[in-house]
Amino acid sequence: MKEKQINLKIYQIFLSILGILIIGIWMGLVAGGFVYKDKNHLKQTPYVTENDLKEFISVFNTILNDYYEDIDKSKLIDGAISGMLNALKDPYSFYFSKDETNSFNDQMKGNYAGIGSEISINQDGKIIISKPFTNSPAIKAGLKPGDIILEVDGKSMEGLDATGVASNIKGEIGTTVNLKIERKEEILNFTITREEIIIDTVSTAIYNENNKKIGYIKIDLFAENTYIEFNKKLKELEKNMTNTCR
Repeated sequence: MKEKQINLKIYQIFLSILGILIIGIWMGLVAGGFVYKDKNHLKQTPYVTENDLKEFISVFNTILNDYYEDIDKSKLIDGAISGMLNALKDPYSFYFSKDETNSFNDQMKGNYAGIGSEISINQDGKIIISKPFTNSPAIKAGLKPGDIILEVDGKSMEGLDATGVASNIKGEIGTTVNLKIERKEEILNFTITREEIIIDTVSTAIYNENNKKIGYIKIDLFAENTYIEFNKKLKELEKNMTNTCR
């Protein structure tokens, strides 16, 4: 009788261990993503198949063959990739085309060869000179904020974004670029010699609050030269603060 009781206890312990193992394996599968809530998930794969791209390829080829104007394939591909990232609705996920990548790299270096002006899009969708830099070729040539850029070296800028226009304006130091500008219904032409443009990434100011001087330092952009520029501007700010407090 005692022998049967011992065997029964061993059997119960074995079942308990087996049950714990089964539960543990199940939880591991759930945590690892191998167990799905519904059958639709079982059909999903972590990669795109050729069948998934059939509709995309069909639309892509239809545009290339049937659109009334010639289309640049690379622009369609850039637009498709950009659209995928926009569908994520994540402000920190975006796509750079080749021109945008080059422009971004110029910003990161803190310098580039050009005319020295910020370029943007106004409310009417026109590409404009938004902010000519101090002592830049753009300022020296007479460009003003709000000037609409129509052509660069005789090439129409219609349909391009700000980055595309900027890429057309940039070039080698010492070379010239011709801009056709619209300013208050007047058409103007400018020939500007490109120079090395140093981007100011740090700015400072001194404010008076409650009879006290407050130093303000701002980093507009993190570039390769920002560290050196920050230290330089900080020393200047500290010197100016000391002089004004005497």
